[in-house]
Amino acid sequence: MTRCSRCGNDNPDHILYCGFCSAPLRSFSGYGGTSQAQYPGESITRPQSLINDQTRVPILLMVIAVVMAIAGGVVYSAAWASAFNEVGDFGNDPFNSDFSDFNAAMAMMFAAYAIWAFSGVLFVGGLILLVMKSM
Repeated sequence: MTRCSRCGNDNPDHILYCGFCSAPLRSFSGYGGTSQAQYPGESITRPQSLINDQTRVPILLMVIAVVMAIAGGVVYSAAWASAFNEVGDFGNDPFNSDFSDFNAAMAMMFAAYAIWAFSGVLFVGGLILLVMKSM
């Protein structure tokens, strides 16, 4: 058994790191590494947040764009269902049917396309802004 110099616990002879504190138990010279092992935790700093002062606005724009794209999908699917329900209700005489609901459904589809276009521009703008601020 190999005793860890950091925590004092016994470990099996064939392992390289302590099972309790992860400290190296032997040098790595036999494995092509350095002769003196360092504890990996010594170089770790606290994790950096993805959202900071530089990235807050671009990420917010991209999140708003994704929410708008989802809303556009909901509007489009509602318009699609409405259009097909209207087309299916023509019966035997499609020339005397009222197309006002169908036209409203087409207007909703056009609105969905506009929402998708705007959300795409907003997302790409946020992405460009994020790249520019990270440089």
